Amino acid sequence: MKHLFQSRLGYPPNEYSKAVVVIKVTSRKNQTRIMSIAFGYGESLLDSAKYENDFGRNIAAQKIPDSGVLSAGTIQISDAIIQMEKQYAGTRNGGIQQLVTSQSEFPNSISGTWRNGKIETKLEGRGALLKAKRLMNLEDLVNDLKVYLETYLDPSDMSDWATRLTQIRTGDLKNQLDNELMAGIITDNVEYGIAWSDYRMVDDLSTDLLKRIPNVSPVNQIKWYIQKQVKKNQNYNALQLLKKIKTSKLIAVDDAGVEVNQPLYLGIIAELIDDSHRYLLFNGAWYQVSKQFYDSLEAKIKNVPVYETPLPPLVTELNDKGTIHHEAEGTYNIKLADYVEGGRLFDKVNFNNEKGKMLRGVIEPADVITLKRELFFVKKGDSSAALSHLFLQGLVSAKLLAGDDEGSYRHFLNVLLDPHHEVFSDNVTNAKVTLIFVIIRSTHQLPFFSMISFSEVLDNLREMGYVIKIAWPPMEKLPTAKATV
Repeated sequence: MKHLFQSRLGYPPNEYSKAVVVIKVTSRKNQTRIMSIAFGYGESLLDSAKYENDFGRNIAAQKIPDSGVLSAGTIQISDAIIQMEKQYAGTRNGGIQQLVTSQSEFPNSISGTWRNGKIETKLEGRGALLKAKRLMNLEDLVNDLKVYLETYLDPSDMSDWATRLTQIRTGDLKNQLDNELMAGIITDNVEYGIAWSDYRMVDDLSTDLLKRIPNVSPVNQIKWYIQKQVKKNQNYNALQLLKKIKTSKLIAVDDAGVEVNQPLYLGIIAELIDDSHRYLLFNGAWYQVSKQFYDSLEAKIKNVPVYETPLPPLVTELNDKGTIHHEAEGTYNIKLADYVEGGRLFDKVNFNNEKGKMLRGVIEPADVITLKRELFFVKKGDSSAALSHLFLQGLVSAKLLAGDDEGSYRHFLNVLLDPHHEVFSDNVTNAKVTLIFVIIRSTHQLPFFSMISFSEVLDNLREMGYVIKIAWPPMEKLPTAKATV
């Protein structure tokens, strides 16, 4: 250490399993940063709120060549959020492109080997932390730090896949985002959902905010809880709700019939836009979305043609209690089938694919199908989960139609559409079939998670040669009324 420092602090004779060296490093462009080297468990001595959130991951992403990639950790977002570790087995290495295979995957770590001249270093970048392994003197470390710093400050070689999502570790920003989310939940001005945060299959999601109420979603339970608190205290605020959310439980029943629980905060899935930046909350962590990546998704979806015929609006109606609400999705589907030329209702009409080599099980072909081979898939877009289900429903039906070697699926559709004409005859190619995704929502902007699902589905459908369109039926406005409990 004496080669690196002109002076040093005294330290007690005790032996510790952790230590940190903090160094001021200046790049060749006179850009100065404070960098730290952790020994043992030294990382625990540092304040994570002061880290550069993406330093380790970005250095590894830039320095490790394709031939040197060994493994990657990713978060995959589709109809579920899955965290996984992937690594190469054997001698063939196709680089990061073979580990991160789609737009729905977001790498949060990468490891591999980087050669600087004759010296080979094993790098692992995970979020803010960069691990470097090779035989070296401490003096060599300073030179390496300069290389890493200059690489980080000049991200011109950064690949798009590496920066799609960056976890937020700065305490002040996380607190600000939590506060904005809770304020939006109280005023009902933010879209969010509640889901179980790990891989287990569970049913009967509920919370302990109120007494267990059957058939009421956790989101509605939160809404009812807020109404109750606001009735007691009109100044009920975001910090109070955040404290309650973080000390409450999300409750479910697993596939063995056992009641399980986890922190309610872990189950929140939300999206915020703040100061032109887009942030996501899932699994209890905040992430910033790369603007370049988001813009590419948005452009891709905006290029999907809009269905040329205006569709009927989703209207309001009175329920048995005299409350005004939007008509049910099933009611709208009946109206749509009568409205479009040659329409037939397929909502809740199921095809049992018993003999199929793939996609076995009960499948709903579409909500409405026309004699012009138009398949309408309809969903009220009030949540990312609902929209992801919509897009995957379209993909499943399209795959089944394209791979119907025995003709049983086409025969099933033909009998229901027109027994006297083969609407889907064997010589009808995918290019003569149109899939229309009907999204009923107050805005034409999809939630981020839904954009990812739709982007993946678009790629698959276009590879199969289908025509894809989108439709945005108008919605009658609900009267605004003061919430009551």
